[in-house]
Amino acid sequence: MKLFKSDSKYISGVVAIYTALKPLYLFGSGSLQICDLFFAVMLLWWILSGKGKILIKKEVFPVVRLLAILVFYQAVVNVVWFTVTHDTGMISKTLINVFNMLMFCFCIIIERTVGSENLKRSFALGCFWSSLLTAVGMVLARGLSARNTGFFNNPNQLGYYAVVLFSAVLLWHAHFTVAERRIVLLISIWAVLASGSKAAMIGLAVMIIFRVVWGPKKISGKQLAIRIFALLAVFAVAYFFLYSQSSLITSNGTLSFMRSRILNMAKEKDSDLGKGRGYSRVFEMGNNYLWGVGEGGYNRFEALRGKEVHSTYVSFFVSYGVIGSLLFLMLLKRLLWRPGLIKRNIIGLSGIALYSLTHNGIRNTLVWIVLAILYLESMDPNRNIDAREVVYETEESDKAK
Repeated sequence: MKLFKSDSKYISGVVAIYTALKPLYLFGSGSLQICDLFFAVMLLWWILSGKGKILIKKEVFPVVRLLAILVFYQAVVNVVWFTVTHDTGMISKTLINVFNMLMFCFCIIIERTVGSENLKRSFALGCFWSSLLTAVGMVLARGLSARNTGFFNNPNQLGYYAVVLFSAVLLWHAHFTVAERRIVLLISIWAVLASGSKAAMIGLAVMIIFRVVWGPKKISGKQLAIRIFALLAVFAVAYFFLYSQSSLITSNGTLSFMRSRILNMAKEKDSDLGKGRGYSRVFEMGNNYLWGVGEGGYNRFEALRGKEVHSTYVSFFVSYGVIGSLLFLMLLKRLLWRPGLIKRNIIGLSGIALYSLTHNGIRNTLVWIVLAILYLESMDPNRNIDAREVVYETEESDKAK
C-alpha cells in the first residue's frame, strides 16, 4: 500500500497501540475487544487512505498465499460442518482466523513503508505499555480470588499473555530500552506467578533455562563462568521456591498457591492429557482424519464434552485433519526455519510452544504479530547471520552509555 510520508510515522503506531490495549478484556472471550475494534477502524482508514492500493513484496507473497490457502481451507471445513452441527461457534472461529490473517498481512505490508526496525520497536513499545496496564489490572484484582486475572477473563489468559511478553523481550530485547526490558520481564514473572498457571510457569522456566544455556557462539572464559553461575542460580531459585519453608514463600498466598499447584501437578485432573485436556478426542473423529471435524460442535464428543480441546496441536488436528495440519506445518516451516535464526527462534518461542501443549493459544493475535516480525526479520538481507550476536553487541553498548 502506498502511503504519504506524513502517514508513515503513524502506521507503525497501530501495532504499538493494539499491543498496549490487548490486556483490556472487557467483553466475553472470543469476541471483539477494545484493541480489535481499534485495529478494525485503523485497517479501514489505512485501506481508504491508500485508495485500495495494497502492494506486497514479491519475495513474501508465497507465505501470504500459503496463509490465505490455510485460512480458506479452515473456512470451508467449518462451513461444511456448520451445516451439520448448526454451531455458530464455527463461524466465529473462522472470523477470528481471518482477523489474524489480516493482522499478519498488515505487519508484512507496512514493513515496506516503515522498515523492519521501526516495526520491531513499535511492538516492543506496545509490550512495555501493555505490561504497565497488566500490572494495574493485577493490583486492582488482587485478593478477589486465589488466581489473579487482571483485566483478562480468566487467569490462564493472563499467564499466557505474560509468556508472550517474555518471549518478545527474548526475541527483540535490543529494541527495548534497559529500563523497559527490566520492567517487562519483572511484570511478566509476576503475572505468571499471580495467574497460578502451571503451563505458563513451566513455559517461563524453560525459556529462562534455554536463554542461559544458549548464548552467543563465541564466548570468553569469563562469560562461560557467568553463564554457569546463572544456570546454577536458576536451579537454586527453583529449589528454594519449591521446597523452602521460608516465610517468604509460606506467608505469601500467591507463591504458596503456585508452589502447591506445581508440586501436586500429577494429582490434578486437568493434568491427564487424555481426559483432562481432551487428547482422547483424536479417537472420536471417525473417518474424518483427513479433513477434520471442524472447530466447534463440541457436544459431539465424550472427551471434554461441550468444551474445546485444551491443546493447540490436538485441537488443530481434530478440527482440520491431516490436510490442515500439513498446511499449518508448512507455514510454520516457512516462517521460522530460517538459517542462522533457528536456535534464537526456539529460545524465544519455547514458552509459547510448551503452553500450547495444554492450552489453545494459536488464536491470540499477538502470536501472529510475533510470527510476522520473525518472518520479516529473516527476509532482511542486511541482518547478521545470527541475530543473537546483534543483541549482545547492543547490550554492551547499553552498558557503555
